[in-house]
Amino acid sequence: MKSRLRLLWLALVLVSLPTRAIEEGEMASAPFGIGSDSEPVSPASLRGKVVVALYWASWCGYCRKAMPDFLQFQQVAGEHGLQVVFINTKEDREVFRNAKRWAADSTAVMAHDRKGTAMESYGGESFPYIVLLDRAGVVRKIGSGYGAKSKAYYANTLSELLQEVTPPQAATSPTTGDLSSADIASSSSGGTMTERPQPDVDTADAGP
Repeated sequence: MKSRLRLLWLALVLVSLPTRAIEEGEMASAPFGIGSDSEPVSPASLRGKVVVALYWASWCGYCRKAMPDFLQFQQVAGEHGLQVVFINTKEDREVFRNAKRWAADSTAVMAHDRKGTAMESYGGESFPYIVLLDRAGVVRKIGSGYGAKSKAYYANTLSELLQEVTPPQAATSPTTGDLSSADIASSSSGGTMTERPQPDVDTADAGP
């Protein structure tokens, strides 16, 4: 009975997804995916934090480049209010489980979007697909792909979002001082951030 009720509840969540894609400047209202506890990972539950939702697939070579960088961002800026959410998309649950092991000692959130419905609700069509939210839960940046200059771009953008004045209703995540883009991207210039290998997934290099 409990499993049937859970399935019914998840179906209602999916039905409630917006009929058009959420755009920059709008509130993030759709779940990012289903978390490790089989519950939806909702933007509302992360209010007060700057959020990165990164949709990825194991066959995507550019995802393999992006994911270690964002895991490092989480390591450096997590205590300043950053929350990275990795969402495995349109793949079997086993790929999701492997990714959880890869990020087991991180505070990054892992989620699964089996049919790609959540990614589509944010307008996603190609990988990696990256959605940035400010502390108030507003979608500030949406992008796809990951190139040579992407790490610096996202380090700068996240630094700006983290230093924005927090709306009173969103002030639920304490910060510990200013954080510059150089701090966030410190691993690329010999900083103290721990290097982490790419996720243990298929090495085929395909991109958006």
